[in-house]
Amino acid sequence: MLDLVEVKAVSELSARDIAGESPDMKGTDDVLAFLQKIYGHAIDEDEKVTVIYFSEITD
Repeated sequence: MLDLVEVKAVSELSARDIAGESPDMKGTDDVLAFLQKIYGHAIDEDEKVTVIYFSEITD
């Protein structure tokens, strides 16, 4: 189930936001490196990202 959608700058990401992407990511530097690898161009901390929180649905 979709719980929450937020748009914020990379610099505004919380530890919870970052850990939700990957427990191996420790900070915004890791997020920037990940996004740069995906998109193939420089990304800075002012770049807007969408954070989506889901919860598991169990029957």
